[in-house]
Amino acid sequence: MHFIYPKWKSLPIIPSNAAMRELYDSKMDLNDVKEILELGHDCVKGKRKKEVLERCLEKKGRRVKVVVAKGYNYSLKTDCWVVIHVKGIKR
Repeated sequence: MHFIYPKWKSLPIIPSNAAMRELYDSKMDLNDVKEILELGHDCVKGKRKKEVLERCLEKKGRRVKVVVAKGYNYSLKTDCWVVIHVKGIKR
């Protein structure tokens, strides 16, 4: 079975196991993550590694933060964006 992952900057967006649980708890999916990456702004509060991005967006009355890291998916044999954290904060 092949799953078609949404892409951002020509790379697929793939969630970590922890991020998948956070997406489920937040009632979000990878298309929401793509939207936040495309429309959101940088919201880094501390130091991050070079290939780690933190983006925020006001969505559905809450501020949503997504953290992604550039990685490699061995199943797909391609570089990818790994979603490592998703957090929604009610406003």
